[in-house]
Amino acid sequence: MHGEWDRLANGEVHSGELPSWTHVTGPVLWYVSQGPYSGLGEAWSVFMRKARATFPSAELAGPPGDVYVCAPEDHAGSGAARLTTLMWAPLRS
Repeated sequence: MHGEWDRLANGEVHSGELPSWTHVTGPVLWYVSQGPYSGLGEAWSVFMRKARATFPSAELAGPPGDVYVCAPEDHAGSGAARLTTLMWAPLRS
């Protein structure tokens, strides 16, 4: 999974539909966060701040969510910086 998502990590917020393996359907704003589990709170702030700046007129249609691109237990210790989380917020269509 890292090969597909690392290039997007901590970059821009995107809009569109997510892959079917995420079990998230419909249009969303999405962001790939990479970093230790302890940094997820700040990553949510970054995602929402970037989402508002990039898509100022977007209307959210419900609560946001996240999907681990890789399992947290696979990134313990020194590998924690590579924990990849796909954050999303549903858009009103």
